[in-house]
Amino acid sequence: MKIRLLENGLDSLKKGFESLKKYEEMYFLDGCGTERYLVLKDSILAIHHGIEILFKEVLVKNNELLVFSEIDKKLKNAYVEKRQRSLESLFEADQSLHTVTYLEAIDRVQKICGHVITKNFSIKLNKLQEYRNQITHSEVLIEEAQINAVFEGLVDDVDTFFMDSIGDSYSTVTGYSQLKSNYNEYLEKLDENKNNIKKEALTKFLQAFRQCSISMGENEFKTISDINVATNLIKTLYDSNLRFGTDLYNGYCSGDVSEIKRVDGNRLSLFTKDNRAEYIFKFKSLLIYMPEVNSEFSPIMFFEADDDVLNESLKKNIKEDLYGRNTISGIYFIEEKRVEWDSEKINEFYYSADFDEYFVIPDHYRIEQFLSSGVFCFINVQMLNYGRMNTILHDFGKLPLKTIELQLRRASD
Repeated sequence: MKIRLLENGLDSLKKGFESLKKYEEMYFLDGCGTERYLVLKDSILAIHHGIEILFKEVLVKNNELLVFSEIDKKLKNAYVEKRQRSLESLFEADQSLHTVTYLEAIDRVQKICGHVITKNFSIKLNKLQEYRNQITHSEVLIEEAQINAVFEGLVDDVDTFFMDSIGDSYSTVTGYSQLKSNYNEYLEKLDENKNNIKKEALTKFLQAFRQCSISMGENEFKTISDINVATNLIKTLYDSNLRFGTDLYNGYCSGDVSEIKRVDGNRLSLFTKDNRAEYIFKFKSLLIYMPEVNSEFSPIMFFEADDDVLNESLKKNIKEDLYGRNTISGIYFIEEKRVEWDSEKINEFYYSADFDEYFVIPDHYRIEQFLSSGVFCFINVQMLNYGRMNTILHDFGKLPLKTIELQLRRASD
């Protein structure tokens, strides 16, 4: 049996993330008991092994000597034999050569090879080592929530790092590598199809994925809970000629979402140009769907809102809508840069605007803040098909986006 480092690492990595998918379905969808822990254990061991081997591949690509713990007599003799027999690697000369540990490989990749590992990725790598050691050497007593936190976004960290450090020979765990390949083929056929909107949408989403270290492919779903990543993604997408539309859970819709911005630490707002309204919600997560390259479907982004609270003085103006969610409506006066939330004053304003012929209506727009958790809206690229995505808002809107992601993923398999 002969398996190269890259092939070995990729195999373990992909099997590990397949086990993780199975675990997530067992946990979030099927309500399985402790049997899911064994699947999670397999996932930890396989992903840890895959990462270790791929870090060693990075070392070998830089200099084969870096992967070995010592330059001793055995290694020198192996080098002589490799040269004399024209072998492809030192391992063919002596299979007993001792390589560096997981943590040492990571350290050398940073300090000798010069590859940058983000602080967040580094923390996850160290946690994986802790989990692997406990599984391998003792009883396992780890908080499940801690493990889930480590795995959240890990595939993005892994794919992004090894795409940069290994290069084109690295095949991503997700379908990102295939997405890029199909995208290039699509561009070659563009003159026949002449779908310039789909071209720009694909181009901008691929650019956003790269800038935000997101790894995903065609017909894949991904939930993101980091508002910083979501904000950067939106910023990149809006730096284009694309127009975006939206449907909200309550039936509001717009064909021109001219701006999506971050209001503060955990809130986002959508401004719809066609009906001059701003909708504010507390961010909980973002679910991205990437369709097939050769389809007329738009990439889709679902936003999930979290429960929010207001100042005590504003609570009297909160209303429950037809969907059982709490909202508060106001008016933003542009010249004054002020929001009026008091319902009585708002009614007086609209009454004067409608019936007082001498009333000078100041420049303003409607503003609504949504205070209850649930799927808030989906965003699509205008002029591209978005199918029946609005049924998710109506039929599954009270489910967490992570659960919806797993249900959609299972249905598409």
